[in-house]
Amino acid sequence: MDSSVQARLDDFIRRKGLRRTTQRDVIVRAVFSKDEHFTAEELFERVRKTDSDTSRATVYRTLGLLVEANLLQEIDLGDNQTTYDPNFLDKPSHNHLVCIDCGR
Repeated sequence: MDSSVQARLDDFIRRKGLRRTTQRDVIVRAVFSKDEHFTAEELFERVRKTDSDTSRATVYRTLGLLVEANLLQEIDLGDNQTTYDPNFLDKPSHNHLVCIDCGR
């Protein structure tokens, strides 16, 4: 993960009066370890492999913080679930295409 992402997140958390936690760090590393879109449930499953104590609620709250801090983007791909895009920091303008026939 880029150190500037961690620095921006640390600053944001501090301004919100929150603290940096081990579980939050595990989630953030999982978010930025791959350059691909994911759902909250996919992230939860990935995080649980590393830290089985992390709750689903903690994953959702951390995703909300990352979106609020403008470090992560929520996108709607038309599949009735929120998908998250971690690579918009490097490529702020990029398209997301969905096939209208198969939905992929």
